[in-house]
Amino acid sequence: MRRLAKIFDHTDNDEGEFLVEEGNTAPTPLAVVPELKRRRLGRSYMASLPTVPSLASVSPEYAALLQKQTEINTELAKITQDINDTMVGLSRAASEEAFMQKARVDAILDADPGELSKVTEQKQVLGRRLSDLQQRAADLKAANAEVERRVITARNRASVLVCAQIEDQYREMVVTICDRLRNLHEASLAYQKFTDALTGEDIAWTRLGVMFPTLLGDPRDSQGRVSGYFREAAKLGFITTNDIPETLR
Repeated sequence: MRRLAKIFDHTDNDEGEFLVEEGNTAPTPLAVVPELKRRRLGRSYMASLPTVPSLASVSPEYAALLQKQTEINTELAKITQDINDTMVGLSRAASEEAFMQKARVDAILDADPGELSKVTEQKQVLGRRLSDLQQRAADLKAANAEVERRVITARNRASVLVCAQIEDQYREMVVTICDRLRNLHEASLAYQKFTDALTGEDIAWTRLGVMFPTLLGDPRDSQGRVSGYFREAAKLGFITTNDIPETLR
């Protein structure tokens, strides 16, 4: 029993492991009073997220390019509709065969060819308009592709400015994750040792509920996902190698 107790050698300063009931000054282990409301542990980061500046707010160049892109897309949408309308108008005009037939009939009847001239002129006008609209649409699409290329370049430059502004908060969050993950790893390792000791005493402890945090992997695995996260954090300079739990180095 001494061996078991030593694994969980708590102090009154262990945050989150004891809860004080109203009117009761004695700390009560949370594990034995599941009906009590758990207090939220630690700082609420969701309530204090740093403000993220927009790319447009730090880069007039990026903002201007977005505005130009909006203008191009607006005009392109209008021209596309005009092209569709013009094509409908052309489809309603008489086909070439109809023009030829009417001309032959007018010649037979010695009719005034004026009406034929009006329809022919209308068709020519619509054809020229369609050609102009299609050319403009092609130019707008080419311009839009160029603007998109410039937007990507400006986005990267503006992102550098934003990253410079929020770097401290970003690094603080990663360090906090590492701190919390280290505490979680230590708790997982203690739980592993505790259950190993229970098993070593031939105690049928699984009736209490098997709660290995499998999402963390084996806490003794120096090549697992948790150790991989710590190594990456150290590689990127968020923490030092000494900050990695000794069992995971």
